[in-house]
Amino acid sequence: MLYIELFVILLLLIFTPIVLLVRRVLRPCIISYPWPRVKDMIDKKKVVQQEIEKNETVIFAGSFNPPHHGHLAMLVYLAERFGQVIAVVGVNKNKTYNVSPEFRARLITKMIKETHSIS
Repeated sequence: MLYIELFVILLLLIFTPIVLLVRRVLRPCIISYPWPRVKDMIDKKKVVQQEIEKNETVIFAGSFNPPHHGHLAMLVYLAERFGQVIAVVGVNKNKTYNVSPEFRARLITKMIKETHSIS
């Protein structure tokens, strides 16, 4: 009986993160432009949703070639809405870039630090 309980616990520990990941991939949270400002969300339902989203991590991927104010606006909006934002600099091997991905990542970091108090 103990083995069955341990087996069930092990299955739950293994498959729960996988199920959550598959759910996020199949049903991603897509934000369309123009983005609602977080300060403008006064409806109670939206405030509750905002509190839930503050516990979530989002990934913002792009080539950032070059990083511009549109990228910065999206990063600021995501930082206001979600708890953690991860910016990923993508590389397409079929494209040529003027600067390395590491340099583009440093540019994004510098833009954010100089413009907003986001780390």
